[in-house]
Amino acid sequence: MKLIAYLLLLASGLSVSGASVFTVEDKKILLNGETFRVKGICYSPNQIGQSGTLTPFGDFFTGLFLATTAQDNENMRRMGANVQRGYGWTVGSSHTAYLDRSYNDGVNPIYVFINRWIDPSTDWDNAAAVNAIVSDWVAIAEETKDHPGVIGYLFGNEANIQSGNNTKASFWRAMETIGAAIKEAAPDKLVSFPITDSLSSVQIVDELVPSIDFWSIQVYRSTTFGTFFDEYKLASDKPVVLTEFGYDAFDNDALSEYPDNASFTADVVEDMLNEIEANRDVCAGGMIFSYRDEWWKAQGGPSAHDNGGITAPGMPDGLLNEEWWGIFSAEDNGFLPDTLNPRALYYRLVSLWNPVPEFDAEVTLDESGLTIEYERDEEDRDFRYEVQISSDLNDWTAIADNSNSTALEAVEGENLTITETLNEGLVSVRIEDPGFLARGSGTFLRAGVGGRE
Repeated sequence: MKLIAYLLLLASGLSVSGASVFTVEDKKILLNGETFRVKGICYSPNQIGQSGTLTPFGDFFTGLFLATTAQDNENMRRMGANVQRGYGWTVGSSHTAYLDRSYNDGVNPIYVFINRWIDPSTDWDNAAAVNAIVSDWVAIAEETKDHPGVIGYLFGNEANIQSGNNTKASFWRAMETIGAAIKEAAPDKLVSFPITDSLSSVQIVDELVPSIDFWSIQVYRSTTFGTFFDEYKLASDKPVVLTEFGYDAFDNDALSEYPDNASFTADVVEDMLNEIEANRDVCAGGMIFSYRDEWWKAQGGPSAHDNGGITAPGMPDGLLNEEWWGIFSAEDNGFLPDTLNPRALYYRLVSLWNPVPEFDAEVTLDESGLTIEYERDEEDRDFRYEVQISSDLNDWTAIADNSNSTALEAVEGENLTITETLNEGLVSVRIEDPGFLARGSGTFLRAGVGGRE
């Protein structure tokens, strides 16, 4: 009898040191000349009871809040994210310590898109008003342009749909003026401004904004992007980055969070990520909205976790529930930072965005049967772990797998004893197959781990 145990795939994370030069070429984002795919998280760490419209106006990236955001950086790194978009940046404040921590000396860095609100009601024909915005953004660029942890600058947020800006030539001219000034100050970083899903406008004004490196578009159509990418290909020759997309965790029909830790949301976002990859010829990646639930956004005040939000007929439940978009849900923790609890989407991203984890199985065969033992990280639960048999080394059949993304289970009809024990973040797994010897002398076995299919 032959017995084969496979130790499957080890890979290292991206490691970059020194300067970080971001450019665009052939509808791709390049980092130091190599293709860079954006695996991003939209990040607004307002704590329960705080409003994004009050101090610090979303700027949790100064040294004052390093303790508040410490675990967030590690959570993003664990998910495999390589970009974060923050919503707030104070001119003149020091953000170096936060950028240093995000960059992590180039070891699995999380590059930061600096984002700051601009007033959509600005008189875009008023040169002084536009120059005031330019002055702020040039100051930000000058302060941060040499930091290797900065990927670029996103000015404003969906200003195109406010104050009638979509149809104002002066608005689009101002966007070019601001973008050109930032690009001149920081030529090694990327520049864009986030807009809504307005591809008809993109097609009309594309040539008016040559200084932006890519179109930054926020798409909330349904559980799929639908025809978005086909439409985009007709609108612009620039790459596109989806600077917001995702699906909330609250089922407005049932008036409760989706079951199984909002696994429906994880399924939807996984499908969206697959769509993004299928359109990588024009789409350089995307940023999932959002890192955590934001309790201040809907009715009821910032200390209550309410449903409600924006009517959206394309969504299965007809609503964008503003306070329920988090990869993490939140609990009030008094004077300490909020307690964050990972939803199913967190584990799904660990699986989708990380190299396959190190895996080592100990296999024992004696008169009592076959025993397989291994350990896995608790957070790796969404990787596909399987024990498989074959009679010819070509066709393999699973006798146990974790297709439910949590615990290993015997496939129907298999007589196996499976024990999983959790201890300090490690899951010890023991699989006993008393009937392995009876499977025949031509049976081969492999145990291993792979990415989701």
